Amino acid sequence: MVKNARNLLQVKVSTTQMAKFVRNAGLAFDNFGNLPFEIFEFSISPCQKFIKLSYFMY
Repeated sequence: MVKNARNLLQVKVSTTQMAKFVRNAGLAFDNFGNLPFEIFEFSISPCQKFIKLSYFMY
């Protein structure tokens, strides 16, 4: 379920939007450009301006 949710999120949300969310949440990419957490829940508003993510930090 987690893997499928993460993959679906990446399809619907652009890299720029994701990077902006990550910066705003105070999270950072690791040295390999990967997100240091595992997404297990997400929702996107119809206009895709608001993204809600729940995640586990590694």
